[in-house]
Amino acid sequence: LAGEDKVTLVITDTDNGKNDREIKLNFINVKDTLPSSRGGFTINPTSGSDTVIFAFNDTTIGDIKSWSWDFGDSSATVSTKSATHDFAAPGTYQIKLRIANDCDTIDYFDTLTVDT
Repeated sequence: LAGEDKVTLVITDTDNGKNDREIKLNFINVKDTLPSSRGGFTINPTSGSDTVIFAFNDTTIGDIKSWSWDFGDSSATVSTKSATHDFAAPGTYQIKLRIANDCDTIDYFDTLTVDT
């Protein structure tokens, strides 16, 4: 479970049975990992059935800190949660979304075929 917690250290002298204790509050901060089973993205044409412009939207649940879209066509990556991309030529493209939070990075992939 993410959040801050306390740590208690107890040291016991085995010869006389005496012990000493130290408590630190908010000493450990546990971060959420990204849930790979609850993430991904959607791809939708922006207009008509023969468009080469598509809308991409991250559907991942969680505290995402960064996004990187790679559209598989040698164009620059885009670092927003949602993106629109215009493919210059017909073809099949491997789409990759890389998301990250404070402690995890996960890649999601899908294939998009552009006919026009």
